[in-house]
Formats: sequence, structure tokens, C-alpha cells
Amino acid sequence: MPDKYKRASIYITLPDGTKKQLIFTGKTQKEADAKKAKAKAEYEAGLLVVNANTTLAKWTDEWFETYRRPKMSNENAKQILSMMKRVYVDKIGGMKISSIRLVHVQRCINDLGGSSKSLIDKAYGNIRNLFSKALANGLINSDPTVELEKPTMRQSPGRRALTPEERAIFLEVMPQHKYGVFFGIMYACGLRPQEARALTVFSVDKDVMNITVNSAIDKADKAVKMPKTNAGCRIIPIPDWYRPYLSAVHREALSKRQTYLFQRKNGQYLDKQTYLRAWHSFLNRMDIAAGAQTYRNKIIVHVIDRNLDPYHLRHTYATELAEKEVPIRTAQYLLGHKNISVTAQIYTHVTECMREDARNRIDMCK
Repeated sequence: MPDKYKRASIYITLPDGTKKQLIFTGKTQKEADAKKAKAKAEYEAGLLVVNANTTLAKWTDEWFETYRRPKMSNENAKQILSMMKRVYVDKIGGMKISSIRLVHVQRCINDLGGSSKSLIDKAYGNIRNLFSKALANGLINSDPTVELEKPTMRQSPGRRALTPEERAIFLEVMPQHKYGVFFGIMYACGLRPQEARALTVFSVDKDVMNITVNSAIDKADKAVKMPKTNAGCRIIPIPDWYRPYLSAVHREALSKRQTYLFQRKNGQYLDKQTYLRAWHSFLNRMDIAAGAQTYRNKIIVHVIDRNLDPYHLRHTYATELAEKEVPIRTAQYLLGHKNISVTAQIYTHVTECMREDARNRIDMCK
């Protein structure tokens, strides 16, 4: 029986250099030829297979799925892909990857001038990797990003300890706020927010008043996991001033048969959105207590530094360890630092401040 379908074909070159025949069929020769023409146009546009004609948009998707997504959590992967599309693809995504030059990429990243170091580093590192992989796959003859320069970054204020005035206001507001005791444990025991959110009723030893840290919420905010390093597992003494607050919360949690020491109404740990919203509310309460000007229940003139975040509480704890001359090795353990160099940076800074304070006191005596 004769074949009732008509055929048309083209040969394409795959990324590894081999040839492949593509065959298209149709009820008429015109239909088969139309399918062939469409495939030929897609191939030449770099849409059918990855080749020198592939657009940056197409290669970004291919690069991301092959080299980035397998190594990341879903949350981080979404952030990276979104950033790449916003910074590069939305601007030069329609260009063939082989036609892109340094100037095109430089203009894209220059638009991030004044952004955070973290964002610029991610935009720089990922576009460098993207073109490096394109070169390794033979899609381009040279990497246009070799001499790519980072734009000027926004200077981060860095983390610091709360001032004596801020500490006093913090302790004043803490008992009055719904989540005050939750933030209090970061200050009292130097916990990371992810560690404080993962605390259970079994984390508290009420007999000797210690906190056992052996878990944390993952970066994707999806699950409780072990700390990133073994150093994160530790037992921390609870200071006297904080014990009454923690005891009350612990008793209430036990009476309600809670799993987590601090949890939402649904019985789950505090998610990132909840605790950040709570911190914003807590900071506003501190601001008002410090004398901020308000108008119609909104703060119009701030007194408290709005850059403060929960990690500043942990930094305050570390600073107080240094001020009280707790041995640096002990501080490293209590803070859960894997490398003592991180602890040493805080201790060195505090020592310098203490030395300046001593200098000022000596000068005042003259």
C-alpha cells in the first residue's frame, strides 16, 4: 500500500557537533513543507535546539535548569531566576547569545548601582557563570563578561550592639508586647531567629534553666532541620533576669500541650512573615517608648534606628559576653560559631571600644 503521507526534512547541528535529520509529514506536500519551514525558522532563531543562534532568554532557562536548579532549594532557585530575568533577560533577552558583547551586559548590571552588595554579587556571579557555561558548551567563541565590572554598592551599616539607651527601652517594652518574650530570648541567649523559632517545650531544662539548641528553621521557611554545622548544637544558660519570663511562657505552653515554645494558633512554628511582622510592631513600640512623634497612630518622626533587626539582639549578646570578659572560646561555643575568627571580630571591636572609653575616662581625670 502506498504511503498516503508526504514528507519533508532538514538536517540540524546539535551542540555536540553531530548532525540530526528531522522529518516532517503531512497529508499534502504543502503541509509537510510548512512544518519544515517552521522548524527551520525556529532552528535559525535558536529556539529548536541550543546553538549559536540561541537567545539569551532561551539559554538562561537552559542554564538555570541544568546548572542552577539542581543545587538549590526551590525558594532560592525562584529568587535567582527572577533576579536574572529582571536584570538581564527583560533587557537583552531577545539578543542571540553569540551577539552579546561586554557593553550590553555592563549596561544591565550598571542599573543596579546603589543596590545592596548581596544583590550585586548575585547578579555578577550568576551572569559570569551563565556565559562561562555557554563558552564550555561551544555556543560562543569568547566570554564577554570576563572584564565585567561591579557597579557602586550601597554601603551596609553593618550590625552592632544596641546602645545602653536602646537596651533599656527594649527591656521596658519586652513584657508589654505579645512577642516580647520571643525577642527576649534572642537577646538573653544570643539565638539566631531561625533557632528561636524552632525551640520546643523540650528545649527548656526548667531544673537548671538551660536552653538546648539542636534545630533551626531552614532558609526556605518550610521545615525544621539540624543547624547548619555541629557548632550550632549547644546548651546555653538562661540569665537570671530572663528566667521569670521564660518560665511563664514555658508553663503556658505545657498547659496548652504545645510543641513549639513560640507558635501560631495553628500549632506551627512562627513563619518568617509572622516574626518579621512582629518585629516591625515591636520596633514601633520601642520607637514610641523612646519619644517618637506620631500622627493619627502613625510614626512621623522616628527616634529608634529603623535598621535594627533581630540579629542585632544576638550581636548585643555577643558584645556583652566580651564586655564581661567571658573567654573567647566559651563565647564561640555559646554563639554557635564554627570559626573562632567570627567571634574574634566582635571581641576585637569591643576591646577597641573599651580602650577608647578608658582613654576618655583618663582624659577627664586630668
